[in-house]
Amino acid sequence: MSKLNVDQKTIKELFQDKKADFLIPDYQRPYAWGEAECQTLWDDIFSFAIPDEGRIEFDSNSEYFLGPIVTFRNLNSKLEVIDGQQRLTTLMLLLRAFYTKFGHMQDRASIATKQNIEKCIWKTDEFGEPDMAALKIDSEVATDKDKHEFLDILRTGTVKPGEKSRYAANFKFFQDCIDSFLAKYPTYFAYLPTRIMNNCILLPIEAESQDTALRIFSTLNDRGMPLSDSDIFKAQFYKFYTAKGEKMGNNYNCNNHNNCGPRKKKGFKICKETKDVGFVLLVFGAVTLCALFLPPKAWLIMLGVLLIICGISLMRK
Repeated sequence: MSKLNVDQKTIKELFQDKKADFLIPDYQRPYAWGEAECQTLWDDIFSFAIPDEGRIEFDSNSEYFLGPIVTFRNLNSKLEVIDGQQRLTTLMLLLRAFYTKFGHMQDRASIATKQNIEKCIWKTDEFGEPDMAALKIDSEVATDKDKHEFLDILRTGTVKPGEKSRYAANFKFFQDCIDSFLAKYPTYFAYLPTRIMNNCILLPIEAESQDTALRIFSTLNDRGMPLSDSDIFKAQFYKFYTAKGEKMGNNYNCNNHNNCGPRKKKGFKICKETKDVGFVLLVFGAVTLCALFLPPKAWLIMLGVLLIICGISLMRK
């Protein structure tokens, strides 16, 4: 039976853990949260952390659940994020926006809060000092051309002129929210990020293998951003090729060159397994088109026939 490490943690406990080294892997989808999701997150945590706009005393034992984070530790000891990418990325942007706003504030509460945020965003040395060159999160998402902006924002706390990615837009959105909050509630400024770190709860689920993590991934929905069939299908293909020591991508190669044939474009080879995948995709495409034009019973018959043909064809290869 597969083992899972499941233990609810505050944002501070999870992010400041010495072993917390998150990686958004190359097969993940791009960052998709927009202003609507960020507004909902801000409204929710503000209402929780500053009850009735400060008119009700905050219960320091209260908790606000933000959702699960599904990971597994890869061969490089990094926690590959299988589910929870959207909230994890957004929380990092939110904390970085707070950190930037603290700037050179010198009151005791501001200094302590800023130091706590540092340890959530950057790795620390054995003395607990943050290494500003080592972020606690990295992104390798193959289809996300803006991922460098995310990492730059975390490192510098600024959005460069001309940057219009979701990362940049959401970071600026949180900056505006924080500016408004500071102007209206100056005496509560350090309390909000502190309560976010200390009382907002995540449920980290660390699987013992990628296979287990992907099975959990296929049954959970990211908060506000449901997983599509194509996401799950892509993850399953990735799992299949990772088991062979390969990854999908434009530079796809085959370790067994006896099964490879030359491709017209220089420097590329195409494998027998690639043809199999192409055939499966062709079948799924045909089934999808049939579903648009055929009645349910005829569509099911067509699905069965095509899957049988697909299975026989692959078994013969």
